[in-house]
Amino acid sequence: MNKTLWNLLVTALILTTFTPISNAKTTWVTSIGRGWVFVFDEDEIVYKPADTRLSIAAKFPVTDYAAVFVGGGLVIPDAELKPKPRVTAGIGFRVLDRISIGLGAFYQVSPPYNEKSLTHTIGGGVSLSVPINDVMSVSLAAGPAKTIGGPWSFVIKPSIGFKLPF
Repeated sequence: MNKTLWNLLVTALILTTFTPISNAKTTWVTSIGRGWVFVFDEDEIVYKPADTRLSIAAKFPVTDYAAVFVGGGLVIPDAELKPKPRVTAGIGFRVLDRISIGLGAFYQVSPPYNEKSLTHTIGGGVSLSVPINDVMSVSLAAGPAKTIGGPWSFVIKPSIGFKLPF
């Protein structure tokens, strides 16, 4: 799979950590998601399913309606277990009682497995998140990514997130 595809999914996971903010304590959220990637490769747009994204992030409330987050995670390709680490950061806003939006950015490293070269990817995105209950939320995220020296891509990723009990 194209590394840019994997990186776009990372953008989506960055944004899945948002749920409405109801108290002033730091919360930890984990999420898992998959989606679709559109790679803008020369004169064509290539559509690909996205690999699984696993993420964990700490959310730090700024106000009753906003929080910042930092986190990390792995992109797990479907074909083989060759994870790609990434870090994320962003800000989330509660816009309605049960709906949050988020803006985020990521950096991902793709290690040189099987003699492939080391690649670096940066990206960003926006997400919409709705809590199902006090522990679980569902999100839809989308955003662009750029692998250094490679093509641009765009990802759309639904995911599910869980607040951790600590």
